[in-house]
Amino acid sequence: SNNVKASATIQDINNNNISINAIIPGKYGNEIRFKISNSGDKLEIGDSNEIQARDNLARTDIIIQYVGNGTTADLTIDSNNIKINISGQTDGSQSLTISKNDVKTLQDLADVINSKTGYVATIESSPDWKVEYLDYVNNVSVLTPYNIKSIRKRQYDAFLQTGYAEIPSGNIPLQDTTNFIYLTGGQTNQGTTTDYIDAITLCEQLTAFYINVCSSNIAVASALSDYLFKMNSIDGKNEKFGGCGADITQPFDDRIKNAKILNNPYMVYGVSPVKLYKSDGITEKIYDGWMLAIIHNAIKASNNVRESAFYKDLNILDAPEQLTETQKKKALEYGCLIVDKKPNGIFKITHDVTTYQKTDLILQKASTVCTALALVKDLRESLELNFTGEVPTDPSAFGTSLTDADIRTFIERKFDIDYIQRYGWLTRNIYTGEPAWDRNFTIFREGNVYKFIFPDGKIVTSIDFMFFLLKLDVVRGQSAGL
Repeated sequence: SNNVKASATIQDINNNNISINAIIPGKYGNEIRFKISNSGDKLEIGDSNEIQARDNLARTDIIIQYVGNGTTADLTIDSNNIKINISGQTDGSQSLTISKNDVKTLQDLADVINSKTGYVATIESSPDWKVEYLDYVNNVSVLTPYNIKSIRKRQYDAFLQTGYAEIPSGNIPLQDTTNFIYLTGGQTNQGTTTDYIDAITLCEQLTAFYINVCSSNIAVASALSDYLFKMNSIDGKNEKFGGCGADITQPFDDRIKNAKILNNPYMVYGVSPVKLYKSDGITEKIYDGWMLAIIHNAIKASNNVRESAFYKDLNILDAPEQLTETQKKKALEYGCLIVDKKPNGIFKITHDVTTYQKTDLILQKASTVCTALALVKDLRESLELNFTGEVPTDPSAFGTSLTDADIRTFIERKFDIDYIQRYGWLTRNIYTGEPAWDRNFTIFREGNVYKFIFPDGKIVTSIDFMFFLLKLDVVRGQSAGL
């Protein structure tokens, strides 16, 4: 990322400088503050909204004591060894040098120490706690019981667990701070095209269904388009739906032409600017068209994929650009998301169109594309989970547990129970009596390869238009009784 993390510098107990860095780069890190107290035992950290506390960081892990008749017994723990140097002994006890490579856990360490004449080790925390976590110690006497701790390791974990900041790993505890210390220097910079493309590539490792880019760069949008085609292919096998948007400083006609360039049924492209509050909840900002694409996909992500973002109330402050009816029509023809108002004045997305340029009632509409992708994804993953690696046998084979007929039965149940009843992705045609899907599907098998061909299915879609043919007349007639 080109963003800069906020940071602060404090000292450990040996007066070495230690850098504390915000986990998330950017200006938000400048709101983070922390305080260390009670000899490293307590960490308080948070932002302008809350302060979290982590304590009991200085608890004892193991107690070591020399009980022989020596006059001195000094303990040192460094990066490689645990050493105890003794002198003046006449009881057969000897100085110890234990390599950390030979003792991985406290239990290992205690077993070695307790096997030696003149030493006692008592575990106070978990026997599985790693020796490498113990704080460094330099020539401290163990003629009396000495408590060994892992303060720095627990401070390291505590910072990470809060999600605000991080410190380098180490074995020397941080000094207490008199007051709260703020992180400073966090900056937000514009990401490059390469940064966005690298992030898009990284998404191949994710299972997320909706992918948006917060960029108005057409090169980035094109990279997302290529990525979506790949993920939704037979080779990709990682179904996804995306969103991006236009630079609102460009002329309207230039913005909508970008959708034609993309020509992708698996993504939406926002061209209307929208005004929202920034993350502080106070400052207003007008965002480029990519924010409208995010709003569209967020609406869908919060509901069943079959639901359409079309005509839903938008929780925005304003849509600063007022389009003419000609511009609205042109934007929809080009496959662009735009904003207008309902009759009651509430903002809405005009139509949930994809950037697909050919006439197709399914591929030009985001709700139907997402429903189809979700169905394909669920069926593919269900078949792989239940049947990959299994060996279908002849129905008459002794001990058979799976036949080819079982696969057909499984698919029929998936369509009838999940895709029609549970999720509502398919529907029968009540106007013609056609079923939701044609049960006469074909299974091709060539050795260890299966292929399925489904001839027909009726996917659900939103109601986008209403037309009326209503014949009206004035009152006519006569009566003698009035």
